[in-house]
Amino acid sequence: MGLSRPRWTREETETLKRLYRTTKAPELARMLSRPVQAIRVKAHKLGLSESRRTNRKCEKKLTPEQKAMLRREFPHIRTSVLAAMMGLGTRTVVRRARELGLEKTPEFMRECQRFSAKRAKESHLKNGTYNPRGVVPENFKKGEAYQFKPGHAPTYRGGRKPGSKNKPKQPTA
Repeated sequence: MGLSRPRWTREETETLKRLYRTTKAPELARMLSRPVQAIRVKAHKLGLSESRRTNRKCEKKLTPEQKAMLRREFPHIRTSVLAAMMGLGTRTVVRRARELGLEKTPEFMRECQRFSAKRAKESHLKNGTYNPRGVVPENFKKGEAYQFKPGHAPTYRGGRKPGSKNKPKQPTA
């Protein structure tokens, strides 16, 4: 049988509501003689927020130099590289760029796509999974012989998928 947990009194609940935003959970646990996890669970159930502690990093203000650098570099440089240059986290840089209405340039995005495609091709060549243009894998058959004829449909269209235990829905009249 599990351990019985003492119920929260009205006074304890009011104390938690009053002090949760300004007092850390371990201190509240000592004050109320309860485990730290019990404090956090009760606060969550009451809809209380630790926002004064958890969102502090979001409140970090950029210096004018950092803002200028962000405006100048963000559109055409990788975010992780820019974050390292600025001494900030990647997510912070993304949030600040969105606040300033900044976006990556189409040229930069095309270059990223080309780079990713090149790396994927290199990986496929290395692993032996690359099919050169014009070469169709044996298991990928094309042509009229492999297409559905008029009036025919896959077995699962309008019915059940192969291997499914669910019965197909009957049309209502």
